[in-house]
Amino acid sequence: MTWQQVAFKIGHHDEQYPRRKLDRFLKLYEMYGFKAVK
Repeated sequence: MTWQQVAFKIGHHDEQYPRRKLDRFLKLYEMYGFKAVK
């Protein structure tokens, strides 16, 4: 499962999920790179 699929599921299954947390997660993800999150 890719981070895009995770974000997609979060967006559809929990619309109350704070954008700030998702944005922060994506920023950390970009900082550490794709391999680190796998």
